[in-house]
Amino acid sequence: MHEIGRNGHFAASEFARAALSGDRDRALALLPNLTGTCVSCHASFRTR
Repeated sequence: MHEIGRNGHFAASEFARAALSGDRDRALALLPNLTGTCVSCHASFRTR
């Protein structure tokens, strides 16, 4: 769980940097990484 959480925070930070820079294409490309970490964490938590 800790690793999934860390990966989620990293993905969120990377997405935020791209969004703040105004690079729409990069932000959109990074969005699946961010939402994927959310989904995997929530799925793991529910099964435990």
